[in-house]
Amino acid sequence: MLSLSRLLLAVCLIDIAAAIPAVTVITTSTKSIITSCGCTSKSTSKNGHVSTYLITGSSSCTKKTIKPTCKTTTSTVKKLITSSITSTTKTSSTSTETATTSSSTKPTTSSTSSSRSSSTPSSATSSTTSSTTSSSSSSSSSTSQTSANYPTNSTSSGPTSTSSSATASATPVKNSGKRGLSYNDPNLTEPFSLSGQFSKVSWAYNWYSYPYTNGQTQSGYNPALSFVPMLWSSADVLTSVWASNVAAAKANYGTTAVLAFNEPDGCDGQSCMSVSTAVAAYQKWMNPLKGSVSLGAPAVTNGVGTLTGLDYLKTFIENCTGCQIDFVPIHWYGDASQITDFENYIRTAYAAGGNRPLWVTEFGTTSGTAAQTQTFLQSVQAWMDGSGMVAKYAWFMDQPGNLISANESGMSPQGVMYNSG
Repeated sequence: MLSLSRLLLAVCLIDIAAAIPAVTVITTSTKSIITSCGCTSKSTSKNGHVSTYLITGSSSCTKKTIKPTCKTTTSTVKKLITSSITSTTKTSSTSTETATTSSSTKPTTSSTSSSRSSSTPSSATSSTTSSTTSSSSSSSSSTSQTSANYPTNSTSSGPTSTSSSATASATPVKNSGKRGLSYNDPNLTEPFSLSGQFSKVSWAYNWYSYPYTNGQTQSGYNPALSFVPMLWSSADVLTSVWASNVAAAKANYGTTAVLAFNEPDGCDGQSCMSVSTAVAAYQKWMNPLKGSVSLGAPAVTNGVGTLTGLDYLKTFIENCTGCQIDFVPIHWYGDASQITDFENYIRTAYAAGGNRPLWVTEFGTTSGTAAQTQTFLQSVQAWMDGSGMVAKYAWFMDQPGNLISANESGMSPQGVMYNSG
């Protein structure tokens, strides 16, 4: 359930699009946020998850007047999405799943439980209309996706481990492990997969088609990690750079696989694509790459219902005539106690995907203590490492308060365990 760009920003250095009126969506943990930005805030809830929106419909909420000291009651702001959406556009609540705080200025999920929500892989302004899902009673209604902006990430980097003095002589080393990083800030990939670590982290992605999103400094990405481009949706702003970005990633960042649409079964800030729209887009933008890279199906949620989750996946595969699908990305979020449920879901998803290799490109806990989350991750990563059904997986996510320490001094204890445990 990530959404268009999974990008970030906490302490309200907000890069708001110039277009007015606009809706700036900030997703946090299951706690509502309160701001002092002088804008109207609105909290909504869907499936028990709270999303807070800053409604910026007048010039008083433009970039010039937003206070740099603006803060939230929780600093677990995962990402910031700025969209030029008219005041009449319906904004769906974004599913969020994390519950701890961190003083970091980057999107943070703590090891207590992982926070997730929408992101937008594009810094350009565009309008994309999602088609209605055929005969779906619960999820795929027609919604509008417009103009998403990448906020500019900072360029601080962290050392290899929790010790700030440990990195001086360490160098990036490639490995063949299944583990990957989902990130917003490329600099936060640097502490992983270094000499002497015996790392099992070998790849990374950022919900976009290039390691750096627009506005980011073109440095800091760990060269030991194979980058995996994603075509988040069929929005023109994404498809217009898709082929060139994939070619550049293949030439410069070890790309051997690409990911299709992010949660097309989710219309709460995700790509929200009908099966027919997704099939047509896959045939047009993904299929031409067959033979040059491995192609991943659309990544669905673990929701349940008609044209939701694995039902959407199966319907997509059945209708995607002539489509090359080499592997199946899936997402899973649940309680930290649901280790057996997670393993059973993997088995069910493997069958639903026609016994194709699975990439678990997002997974995390929505509740549980830090110790329970640590136990969950340690158990399921060992299980997936030994499973023939799972080819790759990425914990949600590589950010301060989660795999990175809250002060960004290096990997957190959870990050150390994920890197080489």
